[in-house]
Amino acid sequence: MKRFLAFFTVATLWATALAAQDRVSADSPREAETCNLPIAATTFAISADRRLSHRESSDIVMSALAVRKAATAATGCREVRRAARKAFDMVWRTFTDRHEVSVSYGIYSVTGELGRTGINNNGGYSYEWNGDMYRYSGDRSTGSFNLGYMYRLSRRWSAGLTAGVSSVSGDLYKNGGKYVTDRTTTLYVTPSLRLNWIDRPIVKCYSELSIGYACDFYRYSGDKSARLNYTYFAMYTTFAGISVGRRLRGFAEFGAGFRGLVCVGIGYSLR
Repeated sequence: MKRFLAFFTVATLWATALAAQDRVSADSPREAETCNLPIAATTFAISADRRLSHRESSDIVMSALAVRKAATAATGCREVRRAARKAFDMVWRTFTDRHEVSVSYGIYSVTGELGRTGINNNGGYSYEWNGDMYRYSGDRSTGSFNLGYMYRLSRRWSAGLTAGVSSVSGDLYKNGGKYVTDRTTTLYVTPSLRLNWIDRPIVKCYSELSIGYACDFYRYSGDKSARLNYTYFAMYTTFAGISVGRRLRGFAEFGAGFRGLVCVGIGYSLR
């Protein structure tokens, strides 16, 4: 039954493309809407069948994409291209898993207003102030722990939300003796916009921009103690990310900001 439905979908798409090529002209844009009716009926029928696996759904989407490309290449008529695009979008929305949840861990995350990364600079750095010599021993970071949600707006664009926590600590020495120990814990929530520049059933490549809200909880103790809180805008940029898998997938991201220079995790998608 599932194979018959998949075959019927592809056959209907081909028939629609051929009908659009033969019947649609620049002078009759309403004909393009007529070509969408078989697609609407087909996708409605198949969407009622919940036995289709994720792989079978992906195969139908990729077949529909091939049909769209063939229909577009067959003619330069604007109405044909529009009809082919609408038909494919209808199939894509019917069969694509559009919700994704993920958990991830990043290393060398930028934590706190001072831009601390948790990278130990071979013993840290030194500076002189009011006649005293201070030496910072270098940061120790827990990395970032993140929860994410993404909703696919279209084949190319996704939008979502990421929440995470990271922490970094270090020791400050004054004139050779330990002065204070401090720790900064950062909580952040950032809306995200993602561009999927390679979209295949198993492999996806993307870039992402996240801008949101962060709060630093800064504590230090020793000769002096204090507790300070800072709130500010947070940003994270994924220059390149790759995701491998179908419904359950693993991913790796390379970027800069709160989630780390390198971030890895697992995601799960559902309808």
